[in-house]
Amino acid sequence: SGFVLGADVRLETGFRLGFTGGYTVTSLDSAGRLSSGTIQSGFGGVYGGFERGPFALRLGAVYADQASRLRRSVTFAGFSDSDTARYGGSAVQGFGEIGYRIVMAAAPAPALQPTSLEPFVGGAYVSIGRDRFAETGGLAALSGAAQTTEVATSTVGVRGQTSLDLGAGAPVSLHGLVGYRRAYGEPRPSPSGCPGWWATAGPTARWCRRRSSASAPVRAS
Repeated sequence: SGFVLGADVRLETGFRLGFTGGYTVTSLDSAGRLSSGTIQSGFGGVYGGFERGPFALRLGAVYADQASRLRRSVTFAGFSDSDTARYGGSAVQGFGEIGYRIVMAAAPAPALQPTSLEPFVGGAYVSIGRDRFAETGGLAALSGAAQTTEVATSTVGVRGQTSLDLGAGAPVSLHGLVGYRRAYGEPRPSPSGCPGWWATAGPTARWCRRRSSASAPVRAS
């Protein structure tokens, strides 16, 4: 359960300013694994932008915090233990983007409305922190040191938009994006206290890829 809210305002000078925030509570219960817990998280962010003719600038920052309490049972032949712990962490993200919109001429087909293409370049920075934790219980209790992971990304691409007028008061908008993204960060983070172990994951690795997406929301008027 939870909520998300936000509001923004566009000024006559071409600037747009806004904020967003939310809070959620999640309950976990796994009867088969004899574990349960609750996760509470909240976030808040600000964003803004400026548009002048075809030029667009977009900026934003978000902070999120999480607190969890988990309980697990460890049971096997000749051994039984119950351990609990409180976990905490936070994340900070900032991003920026510059784009230039190009309006294309309408196609001969009467149902196809004018199309726009927007080449853009953007960057983002993400910092994820995990607090130190120590389980209370018996011999199976675990502990972990605090850890912070930082990742920066850069993206260059183009997004497009067009509309189809199918009649009957139900226009269809088509959106698409193709981009190339690169992440900069430690490619092989090791678990705390385990220098001989390595884990590689997409969000924290140095990787390159083409990114594409498409959507077709229908708006009736």
